[in-house]
Amino acid sequence: MAAAAVFGVSVLVGVRAFRADLRLAFQSAPLFAIPPEIESQVSSLRARIPRGESLLYIGNRTPPDTWFSRLWQRAFYPTRVVIFELEKSPVKLDLPSPARNAGLEELKKLYNIRYAICAGNPPTDPGLRSHSELAAIPGYPYQIWFGELSP
Repeated sequence: MAAAAVFGVSVLVGVRAFRADLRLAFQSAPLFAIPPEIESQVSSLRARIPRGESLLYIGNRTPPDTWFSRLWQRAFYPTRVVIFELEKSPVKLDLPSPARNAGLEELKKLYNIRYAICAGNPPTDPGLRSHSELAAIPGYPYQIWFGELSP
């Protein structure tokens, strides 16, 4: 009898917790998935990128870049963000290294990409005409650049 009571209370508590989690997951989580620092930068960058343009994100295949690249991609939705991941040396260089890579050039042509976000320590320059450094984002230890690509 006691076991049935414990089981019944456990089921009741579990159902209540499950409902609360569903409410959180489907009502509020989509509203707060993107940090406000990224939201504000995306808003200002949208004003600089013509409607319908694709955007290139250049980063590394290692954390935290893998997570932040997808966060930028989600923040820019429905704008197409093409992610190009480099595997850079762990040694910090004094100057940005050029990312002249056949795969990168092919992506730029394929998607007619004219704008890029570059992240790293230092960010890789894929051939930007000029760039501006974006404000630091909590949790991301590297610099972030935005600029228009040279043709």
